Amino acid sequence: MRNGRCTVSFPSSTRLGTQGGDDAAYAMWVTSCTVHLDSLSSHFNQQIRQTFGYHNSPSVKDNQPRSFYKETDDLRNERAWIVEMEDRPGWFTGDNSPIALTFGVTSSHCAWVRNTARLRDQVLLSNAIEPNGWYCYYMYNNGDSGC
Repeated sequence: MRNGRCTVSFPSSTRLGTQGGDDAAYAMWVTSCTVHLDSLSSHFNQQIRQTFGYHNSPSVKDNQPRSFYKETDDLRNERAWIVEMEDRPGWFTGDNSPIALTFGVTSSHCAWVRNTARLRDQVLLSNAIEPNGWYCYYMYNNGDSGC
């Protein structure tokens, strides 16, 4: 606990993507403030395609992560995350600030990944191209309360 909330130090506490010999193409953080705009750099050098999280302290309904995954059959990952995760339980409250962070080799590659990747439809499930020197993000900003 720090300032009344739990925190994770990405550089020392996590290994994602191809680091350590393992594979991961996507990361979903259903936790408070893990993908806050002020800390996006902590997600770099993980060699993953997309990171999904929140810019604030969200309230998440039991089946929302599963609904996000199901939506990626028809919607690209980025859009599915924003659509499914913006509302808190009770719906139409508009309180969560979901953010989808996409990595690419160049600006155009980043745009291609964000417009192409769909988890459930199994589009771009392989390892990300290295090095990921560019990032782009999309978020629905309802503020950063709780961070």
